Amino acid sequence: RIRAVGEFFSLSELRDRVLRQGFRDERILFALVSGRLDSPKLLAEAFRGDRLEEQLNNAVYQFVEDDTRNQIKAGSKKVFLSPLFRAFGRDFLLNFAPQDPVRGISESESAVLSFLLYHLRDPEKRLFLHSGRYRIEYLPEDSRLNEIDLNGE
Repeated sequence: RIRAVGEFFSLSELRDRVLRQGFRDERILFALVSGRLDSPKLLAEAFRGDRLEEQLNNAVYQFVEDDTRNQIKAGSKKVFLSPLFRAFGRDFLLNFAPQDPVRGISESESAVLSFLLYHLRDPEKRLFLHSGRYRIEYLPEDSRLNEIDLNGE
């Protein structure tokens, strides 16, 4: 337990009650990682106020483009997403909720897809996701520890 703002919190309470609910920015999920192999990579540097936007965006770009954590292959019948998107899918509704829900896909899954479309840089993946000609499945959870990203990769 840690003390913040005069109260004691566990790390998960700090993440969920203070940061996720207080700031309502889905990019926080890619910064406050659990250290698990199925989560975003740990950064080798601290998040800093003067670079926070850049650091958050880079953490998101690295995660959504990582083929070991999100498998988006044009022409396949399934898209395999990180279990992070299943666990925290509702966090994407505020900024990425669909105006026209897609049939057969939940509202939170549609929001996750919108988030991915917004952040993916690979045009082939973007076109494939936009087509909607696939089913969404989630990769298995992997609680092994991931490594610190010393090279910014």
